[in-house]
Amino acid sequence: MRDYYAVLEVSAGATTVQIRRAYQRLARRYSPDVNFWERDAKALFDEIAEAYRILSDPTARSVYDRKGARPAGRTGPDSAEAPRVGRRGGDAHVAVELSFAQAVTGVEADVPVDRLSPCEACRATGAAPGVQPTTCSHCGGLGTVWSEPSRTGDTCPACEGAGTRVAAACAACRGRGATPGRAVVHVLLPPGMDTGSQLRIPGEGHAGPFAGPRGDLIVIARVHEDPRYTRKGDNLYTNSAIAINTETGKLAWHFQYTPNDSWDFDEVGVHMLYDITLNGVKRKVVGHYARNGFYYTLDRTNGKFIKAEKYVNDLNWTKGIDPKTGKPVEYNPKLDVQIYNPEARALRGDPMKRTCPTWHGGIAHQPTSYNPVKKIAYGVGTEGCYSQNGQTVAFLSPEGGLDDKNTSKRTYSSDLYYGSITAFDTVNHKVIAKAVTDIEIRSGTLSTAGGVVFTALQDGWIVAYNDETLEELWRFNVGTPLKGAPVTYAIGPKQFLAVQTSGRHLHPVNWDKLQNSSYLFVFALN
Repeated sequence: MRDYYAVLEVSAGATTVQIRRAYQRLARRYSPDVNFWERDAKALFDEIAEAYRILSDPTARSVYDRKGARPAGRTGPDSAEAPRVGRRGGDAHVAVELSFAQAVTGVEADVPVDRLSPCEACRATGAAPGVQPTTCSHCGGLGTVWSEPSRTGDTCPACEGAGTRVAAACAACRGRGATPGRAVVHVLLPPGMDTGSQLRIPGEGHAGPFAGPRGDLIVIARVHEDPRYTRKGDNLYTNSAIAINTETGKLAWHFQYTPNDSWDFDEVGVHMLYDITLNGVKRKVVGHYARNGFYYTLDRTNGKFIKAEKYVNDLNWTKGIDPKTGKPVEYNPKLDVQIYNPEARALRGDPMKRTCPTWHGGIAHQPTSYNPVKKIAYGVGTEGCYSQNGQTVAFLSPEGGLDDKNTSKRTYSSDLYYGSITAFDTVNHKVIAKAVTDIEIRSGTLSTAGGVVFTALQDGWIVAYNDETLEELWRFNVGTPLKGAPVTYAIGPKQFLAVQTSGRHLHPVNWDKLQNSSYLFVFALN
């Protein structure tokens, strides 16, 4: 068995508060309720709970400090004396009612909890006034009874692990060392809880008998339906870059590009990780060609906004990005519905309004690329604008049900619809070159150390560009639509370029009559 102080990652001189905080931190990390990716989580959680059970009790900790835990391989009544207190208390459960808004944003609350607490009359000994606890005759004071021949130990049923018994029981707790009562626990409910979601708070449950450590508090959420919104799953981080801690599985940070988006700028595109020097300081950043028409640079260590710059030719949904917050300059956190530019945002019942860029972006899902020597990021996508009305929706009753007859039709159209490839200087944060195509590009980019950038078009062309000026260097038509991004590889000293054919995007189909296919075209690079 490991040293209990090492288990809780504290020093031998740690205070009670430090031990409690260490237990809460580690219990949250390894709790089987939330940690399902680490194979040893359950065993580690049990070890942490046992260490806390001993070190949180002054008497047991004193014995442990003198004699330590049982050495590995020695388990039985003849082993070194084990630290003992009453067994751990049970888990308490409480339901918390949340409004839809509280479930979305998270909330702090003081929650009344009915739970067992140490008996004040007998100081959790279970003994009547003037009566001293005596050694339990059933377990010989060990708090554990042992079975042969396996020599495994179980909590003594007579003293419930305390190792002592009393001749006359305390009237207040009937000899149990704990009494029922009500306490108020401060709870931080994170964003995203739904009906049935559970939050485990270590050490806030029922007190164990005879000064045993508390169990945990299980908070169960009940989210009320909202008359205006219907929630389907977790929608807190739409239009966002999110970072996940790979050790804990928890959210490290998130940055939302377009709060309250209604143009389908869902930001599903690639996020590139690279290091650059900005203002004389080397930064670890994440770069993103956002579908909303801006190129963003974020600090990837903490999600802090650094810069944003327009990269599309036409953009009118906002006047720009706030250089301090990274939010659109019109963003108002006090509004339930963001407006931004009212001339470009069609709310319910509004007539047709024109928005740039189109709902396809900018650059959407298309794979981007980055030249780490020249610090240039490349992306292909769609340029242009579109128009849509503000559809109204009618319901059959206050309880819901869509009224198709009285629901208006959503109409939309596109204009200025064409493709482009963009070269973006990530150090000076500006577009340094752009080449346009008649048809939108659905493939992706491939940048090489040889100073060439490749892409593929839906009308069958594979095109090579100069990686600084985007001057066209070469093109070849394979006679079938291309949506797959070009790739390159080498066999021995010879380098190859490969492109997979595919179907084409159906909006708009007004350029050619090419048929879909399933081929792999490979070219040798001289």
